[in-house]
Amino acid sequence: MADLICSNIIIFGNNWLATHGVDGSFDCPYLGFFGSIRDVSIPCMCYVFVKKVCLSFVFVHLWIWHYFGLPHDEFRDMKKSILVVEDEPGFRKLLKHALSAEYNVTAVENGQQAIDSLKLLPVDLVVTDVNMPQVNGFELITFLKSNPVFKQIPVVVISSFDEDVFMQQVKPTELDGYFQKPMDVNALKAKIGALLFKSVLA
Repeated sequence: MADLICSNIIIFGNNWLATHGVDGSFDCPYLGFFGSIRDVSIPCMCYVFVKKVCLSFVFVHLWIWHYFGLPHDEFRDMKKSILVVEDEPGFRKLLKHALSAEYNVTAVENGQQAIDSLKLLPVDLVVTDVNMPQVNGFELITFLKSNPVFKQIPVVVISSFDEDVFMQQVKPTELDGYFQKPMDVNALKAKIGALLFKSVLA
């Protein structure tokens, strides 16, 4: 973000100088950190200044986050949101605890609650069990992938089903990840991180 802002400043500055016929370069003895380059343009100076301001802003917020435990609203809003759908209370609590440090996690106990929650609070990824009351995991996946509003949300399934058996009941394009219980939490977190990074690039 800092690079984008500063690049725009350089483009704007160079265009302004060219339009007004102004020589925007000067020799500054205080710019030794530029090495042997002593002829520095005004837009370049703006670039360095604004980039340092932007980075300082980020570092101050990270310092506050680290030492006071609670991020500012800007950083809280930047965290990706995950919906965990699991009917077993202990496992649902475990998943929420494991993911909450990095993501905003909403945990519900069945597919119907997941659908109701999604209509109120969109998320970036869904982690779901299969065997659940009311609306099960298969029905939830069908709902998500057939709905134009939700079909782009990555879905990761955690189930006691053997993966080959499970995959016979869903389309490969409907699923973004599968873990058989008991699963490695670190592997799950790595998969979630990769899917969310991929969705940002898409």
